[in-house]
Amino acid sequence: MSVMLYIIVHNISSVQRLSDIARFILTYTKKHEVPLLVLSRVSGSAAQTGLAEVSKLAYKLGRPILITEGLEDAFQIIKPEKSFIVLSQGEEINSVLKELEENKKVALILPGSESAFSKHEASLATPIKVNGLTEENGVVPLIAITIHKIIAYIRESRKNISYRLIQKNNSAGPVV
Repeated sequence: MSVMLYIIVHNISSVQRLSDIARFILTYTKKHEVPLLVLSRVSGSAAQTGLAEVSKLAYKLGRPILITEGLEDAFQIIKPEKSFIVLSQGEEINSVLKELEENKKVALILPGSESAFSKHEASLATPIKVNGLTEENGVVPLIAITIHKIIAYIRESRKNISYRLIQKNNSAGPVV
């Protein structure tokens, strides 16, 4: 599986929340798993001071970030094959993980605030949820748990593919 997961955090205005979310994503994921972090509709103090802090962190870690005005701008740039949006209503995340194998370029849209998405924005992607979690539990924990579930699945799938390739090569017998 060689899925590239593009994480889009949308509608964030808190400096601390922006910093916490970006730090988690940029340090927990690897560049080959998440080649780009997109920050969509950053406003208020997060736009004034938070973006500078996140930019410095991304630079130190050698990770690119992209700031866009909205979700449509992000989609035009990254051109995902499949997009998922984390909402309180939708398919349970475990039931859509298999779809990651079928798509090479996947956008995962995450809320940057408790009421991050308009009805139009929510309709731009397939809604998914983590059972038992909503924005009411806090946006940062929701994002961390969602990303952990997806990245753990991607890492396990890659391990299984590598293991099968090794087994296949070992069973081929010696080359004469």
